[in-house]
Amino acid sequence: GFFEKVTEEWFYSGNGNSPFWFAGAWPFISGGGECIKYMDYSEAEGEKCLAHIQLPRIEVIDGELVYNTEECVELCLKEGVHCGLAIEGTNFGAWEGQCPQTRGRNVTVTQTCWSDAPGCDAGIYQDGENENAAVTTVDSTGKRIVIELEKWQTIIDTIGPIFEYCYDIEADHDEIQSDIRAGVMPAIADDWERTHFTTYNTGSHDCTAEVYVPKVVLKDVCSGIHHVKATVNGKSVLLQGGIPDEDGYRVFNHITDPIEVPFEGADAPLREIV
Repeated sequence: GFFEKVTEEWFYSGNGNSPFWFAGAWPFISGGGECIKYMDYSEAEGEKCLAHIQLPRIEVIDGELVYNTEECVELCLKEGVHCGLAIEGTNFGAWEGQCPQTRGRNVTVTQTCWSDAPGCDAGIYQDGENENAAVTTVDSTGKRIVIELEKWQTIIDTIGPIFEYCYDIEADHDEIQSDIRAGVMPAIADDWERTHFTTYNTGSHDCTAEVYVPKVVLKDVCSGIHHVKATVNGKSVLLQGGIPDEDGYRVFNHITDPIEVPFEGADAPLREIV
């Protein structure tokens, strides 16, 4: 809500922090900061752990160390050397496929030191299930063990297309997000449309109006949008879509085959376009 001049002195004053507007993830806000738009996108993050390893829990009973293999401790190991375990991994590749999309990475675990403690039964596993599901090869010699892991991520699209609508910043956004996830039109948007209706006029000697339905603007990143159909007065038409804009939204317009709607008087109820 205000501007601040940032100079080199600001950066090197010893605070060590980035300016607040260069960090963090902000919602897409437009309309002078008075409303919020929701975007359809995926935030698939990289893994924090390259390898998950289980070790027996160490307990002290009567002054002696006891290894409890029934209650093992899971360690999250990042890339680097960890006391005889070297972890190396490639970056995730590009997302491939239409929807769902997948991407994979390879991880190498090299063990060069050993322990006399008993091991856990689970061994190396992926996502807490299916023992050795991530392991592709194991190369064992007298001095080291090299294990190759293959890991995959998948994006599954569970949200339908997002309509471009700017919601009041004071609205109940928990309810709005719940409606969007369920594919239901939020009540605040429905109320707005019913009070901002489109009026179509007939000619002076006509009893019907040729109606072109308003444009539809929506976005779906993963699955895409096959087609948009509008229905009014019992007749359906296909809307023609254009190229996505810089925010990924596509505008669908009704430009041919108008729908004839009869004139029912100035006090006729609103007719909904589905």
